Parts: sequence; structure tokens; C-alpha cells
Amino acid sequence: MRKRSVAYSIIALTMALGLTGCIQVVASPATHTTAAHNAKTKTETEQTPSVSPTPLPPVESSLVQEIKAKFPGYPVVVDVSSIDSRPQNEFNMSGTTKVVALVPGLYMAYNANVTDLDFYIDNAVVSGDCTMMQAYFSQSGGDCWDGVQAGSEEPH
Repeated sequence: MRKRSVAYSIIALTMALGLTGCIQVVASPATHTTAAHNAKTKTETEQTPSVSPTPLPPVESSLVQEIKAKFPGYPVVVDVSSIDSRPQNEFNMSGTTKVVALVPGLYMAYNANVTDLDFYIDNAVVSGDCTMMQAYFSQSGGDCWDGVQAGSEEPH
């Protein structure tokens, strides 16, 4: 009967369990290897390119995708001075000078340390138009007024 190496047994077991690609097998060479074999193995290993995982791009939430599809150019950072006076007054009281227009007429204070505008959509506390707030951010807190239109710096 032929003896099988430990590495062969591990590989056979791995394949039988359907775990290929999940386990890395490290086996020591057989007891009777030659110097030429060891040199060949080292050379082959040195020439094998290493593969590092490529990070996946961030996945947009369904709300981000919906807003970007319905309102091209949003979300966008705009000056508070360019928006309706009602939300503008609220932001001015807190010293906010820039806001993220999430959809036309709906805003959230901008923080220069958080530049991913999709974050604001997914974590919104909004101020602006009541209808837009109900349509897109009904679970969000914030203040709203009827008839708040897109500001002068927003896409039209």
C-alpha cells in the first residue's frame, strides 16, 4: 500500500469538504528531498507574485442611490446665505456658514471634517421643506417649513 503525505491528506480532505480557497495548507517537505529540489522550490516561491486584497468600493445606501438618480448634482455643499431665509436663520443662530443640500430645499449643517456627502444623507437631521422631509427623510428629526425651494447655489 502506498503512503500518502500529510499535505496530500489535508488537501484531499479540504476538497472533499468543499473548502477550497478557505484554507491555506503549509506542509513541510518530504524527508528525502534533495538540495536541487529545495533550490527549485525557493526560486519558484520568489517568483510567485504576492496578491493583496483590493478594498471594495463603498456601497451606497438605497436612499443615496435614489436621491442621486432623482436629483442629479445632489448632495452638494452650499453657503447658508444662498438658501431660503427660514432655514438660513436657524443655521445662522448656530454659527453654521455652510450646509449640505441633500435634496432641493432640504439641508443639514456641513462639517469640514466629514467630506463624504453621502454620510449626510444616511445620517440626516434636516431643516428645510416639509414635503421633501416627509418624502425622503420621514424618520429624521429637524425643522421644516412649507414651500422651501432650492437655493441659488443648488443645481436647477
